[in-house]
Amino acid sequence: MSRAHEANEASSATGADDANEVRRGKGGKRGTGWSMSPFAPDTARSGLRLADASLGEGGESTGVREVVGHPGWVTKLYKEPLAPDEADTLARLIELPGKMSWADMCLVDRHSAWPVARVTDRGETVGVIMPRIPDSFYVRFAYGEGGRTEPKELLLDHLVLQDAKFTALGLDPPSAARRRSTAVRFLSLGALMERYDVVYGDWSYRNALWSQQNGDVFLIDLDSCGIESRRWIRSHHWEDPLFPQGTRLTTHTDRYRMAVLTLRVLTGTRGDPRRALEGLAEQRAGDAELVLLLRRAVTTAQPSERPSVAGLLAAMEVRPAAPETPVAPSRPVAAGGAGAGAGSATNGSPNVSGWREVQPPPPAARRPKPVRPPAPTAGAGPMDADSAATTGPGADTATGATPPAPLPRSVGCSIAFWAVGLLFFLLGVLVAVR
Repeated sequence: MSRAHEANEASSATGADDANEVRRGKGGKRGTGWSMSPFAPDTARSGLRLADASLGEGGESTGVREVVGHPGWVTKLYKEPLAPDEADTLARLIELPGKMSWADMCLVDRHSAWPVARVTDRGETVGVIMPRIPDSFYVRFAYGEGGRTEPKELLLDHLVLQDAKFTALGLDPPSAARRRSTAVRFLSLGALMERYDVVYGDWSYRNALWSQQNGDVFLIDLDSCGIESRRWIRSHHWEDPLFPQGTRLTTHTDRYRMAVLTLRVLTGTRGDPRRALEGLAEQRAGDAELVLLLRRAVTTAQPSERPSVAGLLAAMEVRPAAPETPVAPSRPVAAGGAGAGAGSATNGSPNVSGWREVQPPPPAARRPKPVRPPAPTAGAGPMDADSAATTGPGADTATGATPPAPLPRSVGCSIAFWAVGLLFFLLGVLVAVR
């Protein structure tokens, strides 16, 4: 895949690719996103057949198992039934994508394990059904002497590494363009949740996945999201200094953690986000606005002053300006106005937006080329040799007619020479006769 293609990947996060993915899923061929759910919003536990093998366990669940007869769908069973308010919030989350715009629903379908149904038992919510992580987010890491492990999820934890560690894992280090497009897609998901006042609060190394194949991203564990706020949750190495333990989390916490995620994805730097910030400021002088927003997000003492996730996304989607190329004196340029075109890399013009090469004036505005005077005619009178040949200053102002052009100097000199020669010849003849 070319670097140019990688640089353009981010635009498909809300574009036609997502819409096509949804349409294919609705046709029954591909896709397990929210809009393709075959389950009722409340599904009885007794009506589900689950696989024996668990795909993983979490702090609040007994495991995640595939739903037999429904490929691509999994069920997470909780250790304890949800409290009534938590069950109500989960029901609202399940309904929410149906109220979203088409573009936002496409994001939900393709890039998240958004919950599609509550699993109920005797009136209590004991689990949740959601899409399984797609195969494109699994890789086989290098192990031992050229061996390979079983496929494992490719986590954000693996993206925030320096190139040498990528190589040690048997992975190709991501390019700067791939890092940027991945960050843009995570920000797109964060901005979507912020639009609907959904508080994720669990941005971490393990809940965010990415794909080496196509730059896609995927978010899991969305069933614990809150709306407007949620209970505090520990997120190791992602702690928000302005929201201590026990504080209810809001979208302002997500703003902080999305800024930290962006810094870490772009630089591959762990630890104190301010260290990654300084590295980014040195590497990307053309990203001044982005650096300013990220600095405010991780250093301000007021949560309300943190820039929105949408603001970070907008700054990321603006490509850094290319450095101005020195212009050779023989190729004049001028600042372009509203109709100025961009310079072309093939003709030596500077590749800087807002500049254009100055073109020759149109034919009607060009200075007329000098015209050789016509042959002398009878009645010719004197005329300024620098006058225009048609209706310029030398034209007859009464009739508009143009006076005849003067004789060239070379013709006058020739006549004078021959006249003098003829005079001496005649004098010679007269002397000889006498």
